[in-house]
Parts: sequence; C-alpha cells; structure tokens
Amino acid sequence: MSRKKLVYLPLALLGVLVVLGVAGWYGGALFVEHRFAQWIDNEHGKGRDWSCGSQKTYGFPFTLGVDCSDVVLSGTHAGTPFRGTMPRLTGHAKIGDPQLFILEATAPLIVSLPDQGEEMGATWTTLRSELRFSGGKPVAAKVFGDKLALSGKFGMPDDGTETADRIDIDVSVPADAPHDQEVYDLSFAMTGLKIRELDMQTGTNEPANLNGTARLSQFELLAPRSLEERLDDWRSHGGALKVSSLQFTKGTMSAQVSGRLILDDYHRLAGELDTQIAGIEPILQRFGIPVGLTAIENLLRRSGTGSQPPPPRGMQLPVALRNGSVYIGPIRTPVRLLPLY
Repeated sequence: MSRKKLVYLPLALLGVLVVLGVAGWYGGALFVEHRFAQWIDNEHGKGRDWSCGSQKTYGFPFTLGVDCSDVVLSGTHAGTPFRGTMPRLTGHAKIGDPQLFILEATAPLIVSLPDQGEEMGATWTTLRSELRFSGGKPVAAKVFGDKLALSGKFGMPDDGTETADRIDIDVSVPADAPHDQEVYDLSFAMTGLKIRELDMQTGTNEPANLNGTARLSQFELLAPRSLEERLDDWRSHGGALKVSSLQFTKGTMSAQVSGRLILDDYHRLAGELDTQIAGIEPILQRFGIPVGLTAIENLLRRSGTGSQPPPPRGMQLPVALRNGSVYIGPIRTPVRLLPLY
C-alpha cells in the first residue's frame, strides 16, 4: 500500500464513522419523536390535546431531543372545557438509553375555563417526568417537581395560592405482577404543603408532609383512555388500592394509615382503614365526633394487648368508608363521600 493511501485511509474511516454517527443520531431522533408523538396520543386518549407553536429536534450528538415551544393544551375535564398555555415542553433521551424518555416543562402553565370565566395558574422551578418503555409500552413512570404553586379559585369561593416545596411520584410494574393483569406499585412524597382548606380544618398554618406506598390492581394506569373510563373498568373488574403505608404530619399532628380501598356501585370510595392519630383531637371535635368515646374505645383496645409491647403514641382507631359515609370506630362522621365520576 502506498504512503498516500496510508494517509487517506484513517481519514476515510473517520468520515465513515461520522456519517454513521450522524445517521444513527437522526435515526434515534426520529425514534424519540415517535415517543413524543406516542405520549401526545396517550394524552389525547385521556381528553388532553397538546399542540406546538413550533417544534424542532435538538441535542446532537449525545442527546436525542424534541423541543415544543408555545404549547397549547385543550380538552374537557368532568364535562368542563379548558384551555392552557405554557412556554415550552421538551422530551429527550440519551443515546445510551433511548428507552428512558424524559419530559420537562417550563413554567408557567395558565389554564382558563371559558364557560366559567375563570383562570388558574401553576408555577414551578422544576417539573419533570421520566417514562420507561419496554416492548413498545410504558412500564414505569416518575414525576417530580420543586417549588410548585397553584393560584386561582380551584372551586373555592375566593382566590388564593396553594404551594408545595417538593413532590415525588413513582409508578412501576412489580416483578411479581401477573402477565394478564394491570398491577402497579406506587410511592409518593409531598413536603412543605401549604393548603388553605387544610389550614382552616386543622387550625394551624404549619406546612404539611404526606408520603406513602401502595399497590394498585386492575387499573390501566398508563393507558390512553379517559380517567372516567378507566375508573369504571377498575370498579367493574374488582380493582383495589392496597395502602401499605400512608403518613401525614402537620405541626404536632400526625396520622398513619394502612388498609384497602375500592369503588362502590355508586362510584364512591369504600373500604376499611387502620389509623393511628396523634394531636388531631381538635379536628375530631370540629366534626362533632366525641373524643371521649374514641379515647375509651382506644383504651379498651390497648388493654387487650396482653404482654405485647405498648402501642406507639396516639389513638389507634378503625376507619370505615361505606355507603358514602366515613365512620371512625362506631361513630358516623358528618363527612360525605361524593362519586369520583
């Protein structure tokens, strides 16, 4: 081989690699655009239509991304038309892991209800969703956001702002899930919640924290259909939400909950819950629940523990949701459960 050939051969090989790399990136970009379109189709099935003022591909050479600017969201929720706008929505994946599709939204989101003449807004510093695909369908999802704030009426008689320091939601298909059933493991954590209605009911403006884990069965969580349709299938197929742990704290108040929830024939929540509460006696009194009776019942339940270790601080009370009412122990509270759809 001549010296000239030896000089040009590496350059030719490098050129081939560059061409293959560019072709691979554009092929991957088309794949990510397909994922983006698949997500938009999934949202359409749930009654939410997204459109872009302009759309472009970005991220060469290590990221495959789609940028959607001047976003418009429209649809109908619970029979009420809505329209929303947002500056930017991006979807991207890394070259090394194209099955992980990441969505990021830029604040603010402004939502108007034309029929009611209302406008609501949402802001955040970070709002991100991660979708894991396998076999062409999503099998896991994560959503997390920082410094979220909701403003507007939101069905309340006056305007106001609800905030959260951090929200994390994790959804995955468990390894032991039957192949012929829709089963998901859920975990979530919400910290620094400031909600006016909750402040009024508890009598304190301390921020609240909520976290929990649960398993959801017989529910098409990631399916492209409206929530009402999926809830009705969940009810008719005997689906359930098994709450392993639900913990709530707000100032000196705390509650721990576990149990099982379903939907009754009238589309209301129903089920049995084991609860342990501390510092929530003022709330029980506000709802007309005689704290003395619940305390006596709790004392009787504790006296039957024998040599078992003493239960943790607070009252341990059974809570039942049935026939559209909430029962604490044997006492029916004034709380009424409305149909979810």
